[in-house]
Amino acid sequence: ARTVKRISLLMADSLRISALQSLSAYTNIWKKYDIDFDLLSQGVKDKDSIGLVPLFRMEMTISEGGRFELPLDELKEKILFFYDEIISSVNGIDDIGSKITILDAPEKHMETISHDEPNVVEVRDTISEIIDKNLKGLRELLDSFNGFEDLATAEVATHIENWTANPLSLTSCQEEVKRFLDLKKSIEEKCENQTLFPMIVVNSAEAKAFLENKALELRSALLRLTCDNWCASNETICKRYDALKEKMASSPDTT
Repeated sequence: ARTVKRISLLMADSLRISALQSLSAYTNIWKKYDIDFDLLSQGVKDKDSIGLVPLFRMEMTISEGGRFELPLDELKEKILFFYDEIISSVNGIDDIGSKITILDAPEKHMETISHDEPNVVEVRDTISEIIDKNLKGLRELLDSFNGFEDLATAEVATHIENWTANPLSLTSCQEEVKRFLDLKKSIEEKCENQTLFPMIVVNSAEAKAFLENKALELRSALLRLTCDNWCASNETICKRYDALKEKMASSPDTT
């Protein structure tokens, strides 16, 4: 029984050491990205950020409600999930002593490492903070795109109805056409199609193209409507002029 107990302790200790080594290796992956983002935002690279290669690539998408989205929370949850899984993988393993029937020992699991150990919790919190720091810039980029929510959800048909019901003056029309063009340019200049962050590359090409095309579509719709209105107005004036000209050219009725 003493030999079995010794073997059981050695196995539990070996599993614990293996789990701690795995946690340390996993943690070191993320510690590389614990950089000075204040310096980075000023265009200055500290020694820790030089040579970093992004680990993930994300596509910015747009929901049916017109909101731009990035799976930021899902990424953080997945990273922490794998940390927890390293611990879970060495838990729930039967103690060898409980499997030897001649010892008549009660069933129990080997004591390896638990999720609530102070050092385990502390390291997990450190990884969480590092991920949050790396996601901050992406959240700001996402918020800047969602600042165009009115444009993203705009319906061309609805705008045409409003412009038809409330016709714009020529000056107002020119201002609105310029506004749409300026809007398109500001979206184009907002960021590169692919924005490089230390840990993540964000592809926003589709989101940018969607907004740019919507601005140009509204601009074109307003220009077409304005041209149609002016053509219709000019045709009416021409018809009245022709009728008046014909009337003036006819002989007066003297009867």
